Amino acid sequence: MDLNYWWRKAKEASEQVGWFPTVILAQWQLETGHFTSSNFVNNNNIAGQTWQSYMPESIRGTARPKAEGGSYIRYDDPVIGYVDFIQKNGRYANVKLQETEEGQIREIAARGWAVDPKYAEKLIDRLNDNKAAGYVLEEEEDVPMKLEEWQWDMLYQVMGKAYNVDQLDWDWMQKIKDRTLTATELAFLNTVLDARIDRKIEV
Repeated sequence: MDLNYWWRKAKEASEQVGWFPTVILAQWQLETGHFTSSNFVNNNNIAGQTWQSYMPESIRGTARPKAEGGSYIRYDDPVIGYVDFIQKNGRYANVKLQETEEGQIREIAARGWAVDPKYAEKLIDRLNDNKAAGYVLEEEEDVPMKLEEWQWDMLYQVMGKAYNVDQLDWDWMQKIKDRTLTATELAFLNTVLDARIDRKIEV
């Protein structure tokens, strides 16, 4: 699963629906179990959208869990389907009016996207994990990341393994020690370090 691919798709969807791409990506990950769920695989349904009786039978997908009832919508393209669902569903019209990521998430939950009472908290947790991995809003990309101390420590340990096998220059480790690494730089490191598995690239 190429998360960078879905990050680009989340940005494209964001331009059409007015939701933050960070919120969209977090929702997609939560709803699909990181793009592995049977609903996503079988229905191209990326956020658990439910089929309604007024919709064409041709787009009726597989059954939802018994506790929830009904069926999922089956799409030809998951992102186009997601955008179309939001644009045609007035219930979520106020989401784009919220000025913060957490505000949008809580509005999505309040409007009943999911029955889980902890839906907002789970999305926020996923959002924060993504931020620690460099998936942030554009205005946050070129400023030092705001991470908890344990997150910086974890990042130092993970990147330290790459440094110990000569796949990472010390300058990058110093940025982590100094707490000056930006999201753009972390995204670059993740991309290149992933690529080295197949192409032996050093950074």
